[in-house]
Amino acid sequence: MGDLTRALAEALSAVREAIGGATGVEAAQLAVTHLRKVAGEAVFPSIYRLEAGRLWLVAQAGYTGVFDGISLERGIMARAARTGRVQFVTRAEDEPEFLFAQPGFVSEITVPHHGHLVNVETTEPLGETVVPGFDELARFVIERLEEEPDAGRVKVSITRALGPMVGLASPELIAEYACRLAAHHLELSVAQLVMTWPERPPLSVFWRRPGMESGPLPVDVVMETVAARQAYVSWMGDRPAGFRHWPGLAEVVVLPIFRRGELCGGLVGAAPLIEPQLEAEALAAIAAHTSACLDRAALEDELSEALASRGDFIAAISHELRTPLTAIVGYSDLYMAGAAVSPAEASEFVTAIRDNASHVLELVSDILDVARADAGKLAVRVDEEVDLAAAAAGVQPTLAALAPPEEQAVEIEVPAGLIVRGEEVRVRQILLNLVSNALKFGGGRDVSVRGRAESGMAVIEVVDRGAGIDPGELATLFRPFSGRSRRDSQAGAGLGLVISRGLAEAMGGSLELRSAGSGRGATAVLRLPLLAADV
Repeated sequence: MGDLTRALAEALSAVREAIGGATGVEAAQLAVTHLRKVAGEAVFPSIYRLEAGRLWLVAQAGYTGVFDGISLERGIMARAARTGRVQFVTRAEDEPEFLFAQPGFVSEITVPHHGHLVNVETTEPLGETVVPGFDELARFVIERLEEEPDAGRVKVSITRALGPMVGLASPELIAEYACRLAAHHLELSVAQLVMTWPERPPLSVFWRRPGMESGPLPVDVVMETVAARQAYVSWMGDRPAGFRHWPGLAEVVVLPIFRRGELCGGLVGAAPLIEPQLEAEALAAIAAHTSACLDRAALEDELSEALASRGDFIAAISHELRTPLTAIVGYSDLYMAGAAVSPAEASEFVTAIRDNASHVLELVSDILDVARADAGKLAVRVDEEVDLAAAAAGVQPTLAALAPPEEQAVEIEVPAGLIVRGEEVRVRQILLNLVSNALKFGGGRDVSVRGRAESGMAVIEVVDRGAGIDPGELATLFRPFSGRSRRDSQAGAGLGLVISRGLAEAMGGSLELRSAGSGRGATAVLRLPLLAADV
């Protein structure tokens, strides 16, 4: 038997005498303090209470930090809590999955008893001969701890108990923790938490005390209740019909849960005896913290998506810039090398350099426009009277190069007199972007540009009959750092739609895309305010 094993074995018998007649938390703290004092600084003892699916600190000795609200996802303490049996790791390197992750510890032993855990971690190896004595001492300490129920239980404050929820990443984990916390912290007979989101199936977490026969409420019953009340509600006797299948429970409390400011769920608690004011305040704190954690999780998802999209955007822009810049460098090197070139070839080189440089300039200008649109600072004049029929006809010369008459035709049906207030150059830029996209994704079919007046707005529809768009992707095409262009080899940098929407909104209008799905074409709908005289 090693020196540490012998020292700990000797300490176990001494701890009983050190505790004396103490009970409750005092007994627990005397036990861990004396155990470390006698066994040495290689021993780190602690005592926890299991509550709401977490371990809450009762007493500890030797640690520099306070380990509280410990998750039961891994470690031998989690294993001991699940199995109800003593767990022992002689050397951490042999069973690393059972060791609570603390640097320097090589052995660990945990004894579960009556909803408590007594744990010892050591920085030197322990022999198995220490297990029976430690098991006996741990049970003795826990029984002394429980001799004063109020002190021994270490009732976890609601603020302290809510802390670990901040670290949960998914709505499912947040809901599970909130429901279990409400049930155990408030000693409820029944607890239920439901959540609904447009993008996923409804979620319902239900807990009931052993011996209760009540089942969970339907999600729609909970949602209808909180939607109607929008506040803490409770009933004595007369209850909504959906709650009547919980007999024998004197009071039911229901509170709303919000996500990004919108009602998304409800927290329900019920018990035979309940202190309405205190319990309602505690449940309200749980519901409010759940809402805050859902907001935080939603923001983290959006941030992750934005960062991933930004990476895609940078990769796409790098590719777009690399091609013309490579051409510029290549033609410049050829010209400067003095290779035997004719005047015609030299002129061709210079023209290629100028064309590619112009392309780079357009890309840089587009990037700046996207940044301005994203910041709401895209400068557009709104003091010009723009004839949409003339503006649509004005893009024809440029479109001719994109769609030779023998391949695709652009049919323009914009009535005369459709006058809007804005900046003509910017209106043409929008139309050119929309028609260019329609030709690009039109599958070689004709494109239609149609105009009309509607409720004080000029409406221009650019219709293609090509590849179409999955309805779930429509919104993403207007995000600054994502879009169909990143997934389609036909497309360029993919900034046109982002810029066009920014321009339309700067002129008091809007821009949207519609599509019935893949292979069914797409329609871009541009709306701009008509002059008052033409409304």
